[in-house]
Amino acid sequence: MPDIINCAKLANLYDVPIDELLYFNGEEASKLPEKGKYYFGTIKINEKGQITLPLKAREMYKISTHNKVVLLGNEIGLALIPENLFMSPLKKMMQKLWSSHK
Repeated sequence: MPDIINCAKLANLYDVPIDELLYFNGEEASKLPEKGKYYFGTIKINEKGQITLPLKAREMYKISTHNKVVLLGNEIGLALIPENLFMSPLKKMMQKLWSSHK
């Protein structure tokens, strides 16, 4: 749960009012002004530290029950990326490196 300072930073980053971050109803993703960026609302972390991704996000990014995601982070927050989208370019790069050293 971000503190008020981080809420202000997130609102500024995505160019949305803080109220929209805090009181989003979660029924649908709202398109942010910057092309290709979406806001899916807030989600709760359960007692085991788990989260449930909103249905619209799972559908949009084709994430189903047994898919894996990569969790990235920086000083602002966290990001989830489908494993295949993140790992595929890395695997290709590693294969090129290995083949060039043979």
